[in-house]
Amino acid sequence: MRRLDVLCLGEPMLEFNQLPPDENGRALYLEGHGGDTSNAAIAAARAGARAGYVSAIGRDAPGRSFLALWAAEGGGCQHGGPARGCADGHLFRDAWRAGA
Repeated sequence: MRRLDVLCLGEPMLEFNQLPPDENGRALYLEGHGGDTSNAAIAAARAGARAGYVSAIGRDAPGRSFLALWAAEGGGCQHGGPARGCADGHLFRDAWRAGA
């Protein structure tokens, strides 16, 4: 087991950021990863710290995408993994609007 400089505990969020409507007025969304504690662990790892993250995530596509993200960013879930009965957090944003 490696020693960590930073250990974050929290809930990652799968974000859907609203884009300007298309020519038919339909709302379009860009999927991304977020959550303040997940972002903090990734930022620490990018800055050279040995970072870890503790959370419960679902056994679904969003959960797998977070595991892949953390592995790619050098942080990680060395222990544990997706949990039965857990739902991933989702967040919808419409910040494209003027003044948002």
